[in-house]
Amino acid sequence: MKTVSRSLVEKENASFLKNENICMSKSELAIILPVTNEIKYLTEAVNETVAWAGKISDDWHIIIAEDGSTDGSTELAHQLGAERKNISVLHNDLKLGRGKAVKRAMKLFDAEIYAYFDVDLAADMMFFPMLIDKVKMGYDIVTGSRYIKGAAFSRPLLRLIASKVYNWMVRALFHSQVCDHQCGFKAFSRRVRDELLDECKSDDWLWDTEIVVLGTRSNFKIHEFPVEWREKRFKKTPLGRLIEDVKIHGIGLLKLYWRVNSRGGNTGS
Repeated sequence: MKTVSRSLVEKENASFLKNENICMSKSELAIILPVTNEIKYLTEAVNETVAWAGKISDDWHIIIAEDGSTDGSTELAHQLGAERKNISVLHNDLKLGRGKAVKRAMKLFDAEIYAYFDVDLAADMMFFPMLIDKVKMGYDIVTGSRYIKGAAFSRPLLRLIASKVYNWMVRALFHSQVCDHQCGFKAFSRRVRDELLDECKSDDWLWDTEIVVLGTRSNFKIHEFPVEWREKRFKKTPLGRLIEDVKIHGIGLLKLYWRVNSRGGNTGS
């Protein structure tokens, strides 16, 4: 990993980048791996990402956005980062939330294309080239989908029902044409980073939905394509956990609806 002086990054957030060695040079492709207690999946995710990135671009960089892990993921991330010069690790002592961790990685690293996906590789990586190619073709936001024709997925029934109801609500509230807003397999153009990222206020999982909703309202070019998805984390979903997730996401959607429709749709409010 290349090192940049702390003075260059402290302007962003000193605690966010504490004691990190990061490469700040521009890349064609920046791949962000959001990590919170992912020690079980992290090594395979990095190795797979390296293999696929090399097939797509000669100029890529992986950012492990490690976010408040307590299971040894932090140490493993640094070990993996030390093995390759084009892997950087961003560590947070306190959990920021997936959305905020991804947003800060996008702001700190200069690239033409940004991608991120779940570290458990639930989406089959054979679709990764298509994810990037669609951005190269001129789309601003590209997302994999489990719920359009051609997709294949394996999910617990209760989680599937909750997810489909959630996406129906998003489509109804925001007139979105996307069928799977939550899919953790997305790519963005530099224009999204420069013009839309600061409008996204959600720090957690709602960010996946928010960036699509705001992108739709601002006439960004959006493409959704089918992927193969195999649930790895939640093979069984406790009812209590599911109810709590529904509550959190429901409240988040209502707040987002209020924000984007207040003051004439001023998303920056």
